[in-house]
Amino acid sequence: MGLFDFLKKDSKENVQQDSSTEVSNVNKEIEKTEQSDNSYIQFGNYKQGSNGEIKPIKWIKIDEENDSVLLISRFCLDIKAFHEPSGEITWEDCTLRKYLNNEFLSSAFNNEEQEKIQNNPNGDKVFLLSKDEVLKYLNNGRGAGATLYAIANGAYGNNTQGNNWWWLRSQSDQKYFADVVSNDCSFTGMAVNSSHVTIRPAIWIKK
Repeated sequence: MGLFDFLKKDSKENVQQDSSTEVSNVNKEIEKTEQSDNSYIQFGNYKQGSNGEIKPIKWIKIDEENDSVLLISRFCLDIKAFHEPSGEITWEDCTLRKYLNNEFLSSAFNNEEQEKIQNNPNGDKVFLLSKDEVLKYLNNGRGAGATLYAIANGAYGNNTQGNNWWWLRSQSDQKYFADVVSNDCSFTGMAVNSSHVTIRPAIWIKK
C-alpha cells in the first residue's frame, strides 16, 4: 500500500473535524479552509485537546526526494525543554532528541506508521528543523500556533497572531542556548532548560 493510499485509509477511519473552540485564533481560520484543502496530511495521533484528547496529527509537506517526503507538523504539539538539566549540550546529546525518538515516536505512531518513517542523515526518525532548513522551507511562513494541549500546559507566545515559540535543533557557539522561532517569526536563542517552548516535529516518510 502506498503512502497516500495509507493516509486516505487512515483518514476515513480516524479523522474527526476539530471544533473551532479547540484551536487558537489564527488556527480557527485555517480550519475553515481545510475541508477543501489537500495541503495537509494526517498521519499519527497525539494529545491535542485542552484535556489531552487524542487527535490525528496534521502535517505540511515541505520537501520531496525520490520516494520520500519531508513533513513538519502544522501545529506546535507539546512543550519540552531542549535539555534537562541546564548546561552546555548539543542536539546529538540533548534530552529532547531522546524524547522525540523514543517516547514521542512510540506514542504518536502505531507500528505500521513507524515502518513508514525513515531516518534522516543524523539517524533520527523524529527531529527538529535547523535554522537553515527553516530559511529554506518556511522562510515566508514560519509562524505556527500551538494545540490547546500545549497552550494549557503553558506554551510560550500565544499572542494575538496565534503564533508560539518553537525549538530548532541548531545552536550558536554558546551551547547553553538553542535556536527558536519566536512568536513574531524571528530567530532568537533560548536557554536549553526553558520548559515552555513548544516542539514542532519533522519526519521523513515513504510515499
